[in-house]
Amino acid sequence: MVPVRTRQSRIEFCGLCGNPDLMKRVLLSVILLLILGSVPPAFAAAPPSCLAAPYHSAATSDQRRLVKEVAALRAALRDFPSLLEVLDSRRPAICLSDDLIEARAYYEPETNRIVFASGMGAGLTLAMLVHELRHLYQFSGDICPSDNLAMKEYARGVFAMEADANVVSLMVAWKLRSGGDPRMWRALETWPMTADIAVRFAERMTATGNVPAAAAAAFDQWYALDIRREKYYVAACSDYLERSDRAHALPSYQSLPADFLPRLCLLPDGSTYPCIEAEGALER
Repeated sequence: MVPVRTRQSRIEFCGLCGNPDLMKRVLLSVILLLILGSVPPAFAAAPPSCLAAPYHSAATSDQRRLVKEVAALRAALRDFPSLLEVLDSRRPAICLSDDLIEARAYYEPETNRIVFASGMGAGLTLAMLVHELRHLYQFSGDICPSDNLAMKEYARGVFAMEADANVVSLMVAWKLRSGGDPRMWRALETWPMTADIAVRFAERMTATGNVPAAAAAAFDQWYALDIRREKYYVAACSDYLERSDRAHALPSYQSLPADFLPRLCLLPDGSTYPCIEAEGALER
């Protein structure tokens, strides 16, 4: 997921419309909040369990698991020093949550923490951590769409950031699979929101062995699935409108900067890959 910037309360939009029970839970929580002034513990989300950098001190079972997850992340990124560098320089808290439903992970810039859902297998957990670490890399390089943009332009930026994070996750997974560890790759090729992108990346890598070409194909494929675009459009616009409302901001009509994609689409070694925004991506 793209970095989340609304922090007093947050509703994850991924899948709410297709999950009536979750929608009922969200609405009931809102009603109780309006009536009682607070949400009873049975309905309130428990805070995630977190592990602070340097990720060694563990006092609970969740923290001991997090120590192992960070160690696995470091091992996976041995050939990707730029991602390791952002982990060590930005030092995000790594957190485990039991309350994420369809959204599997997010990076929260205001608290500098990466939160992922418990209950995932090792491969999918690693995939989510790499994905969110790429978002941290984007954020640390100031490659994030501004609130001064028009709402659709902001959504364009979010789409591109998500496509890029998927590209990098697939690169890491492919490298691990080539080295004999297929778990992360298997997770991505079977996860509904990434399966088609993994297929496209693998086809191009198998045909050409050209990493930038495979990255470009995966970036393009991100835009191909209607439900993926729909979910991220709703989430991005809701986030944008909530922040605008809190700031009492006037409507803005600025466009995404012309250099946004060239600055965003860098492989972990610093070289560029050709990323082209799909035509009509925001047509609704």
